[in-house]
Amino acid sequence: MVLRCRRPIVRRQAFGSVEPYYCRPSAYVVSARECAQSLQLSRVQFIAHDARDADLSRGTVFYLYSPFKGSILADVLGALRRESMHRSIKICSLGPCTHRVSDETWLKTSEFSDTGSITVFNSL
Repeated sequence: MVLRCRRPIVRRQAFGSVEPYYCRPSAYVVSARECAQSLQLSRVQFIAHDARDADLSRGTVFYLYSPFKGSILADVLGALRRESMHRSIKICSLGPCTHRVSDETWLKTSEFSDTGSITVFNSL
């Protein structure tokens, strides 16, 4: 599952009203789906959804590519920690959020890398 925070894009309507709406699935998700299809991976699912509201109950591997930080990242990590109480999960992280993820005591990694490459964390 690829997690990112989808923020509403505000579109102005006639007569000055404002209507929030969400953009189409991200280019990352579209690209991931195409790659999975070309590799004939049938048990992989990529969902474009606000990470704070996503159903994480079926995921086993979560890829965080630094789409958010602060309280949003804390909320998502909290939800993932709760999921890890039911089954083992992996969190793959890329970018500046990797340092924050590495601070989580319920996760371990065999080797920590810099923010320029993917680090894989396993739940304890």
